[in-house]
Amino acid sequence: MKLIFKMRLSASSPTAISEGRSSYAYFIRQALFAVLGIVAMIFISKIDYRVYKRFYIVAYVLSIILLAAVLVMGRRINGARRWIYLTESLSFQPSEFVKLFIIIFYATLLTKNRDQLKDFWRGWIKNLAYLIPIIGLLIIEPHLSASIVIIGICVIMMVLAGCKLMQIIVPGVAIGVPALVIAIWK
Repeated sequence: MKLIFKMRLSASSPTAISEGRSSYAYFIRQALFAVLGIVAMIFISKIDYRVYKRFYIVAYVLSIILLAAVLVMGRRINGARRWIYLTESLSFQPSEFVKLFIIIFYATLLTKNRDQLKDFWRGWIKNLAYLIPIIGLLIIEPHLSASIVIIGICVIMMVLAGCKLMQIIVPGVAIGVPALVIAIWK
């Protein structure tokens, strides 16, 4: 643990000093966010999971709103809009909230439609169709890594909920291999 603190401090110290700040500035900020994260985690873990079920549509709509907001309000950095800056020192990445909201949405959706999951069209296609606007907005940002993580989360949740893995492997390879070749070729 001591090594992690040293690494974080040594990595951020020169940047902080060059900006005229204390060498501990970024370290203290990171530690503060870590403590806030732990407090939030403890608080959220005490909430009954069925409470989240009531807000699954809100979570989905909020995901789309957040991703659309980053395209309008986000600052373009290195050709991508991924962050919304509330102030110069306070910003957030909407895709991180979207990951949580999509888990809430799919957990509820898959439990409500559990009897349809073994069918390819009603299981895979119908449920993955909900990802189209989310992934579309992430590609426009562009934020390929978040797209891959969200697709991976949803596919894993669908398999664990009862969708047949073999039904998606063939179409996944048929679409994935050409997409990979095109991405590498560009």
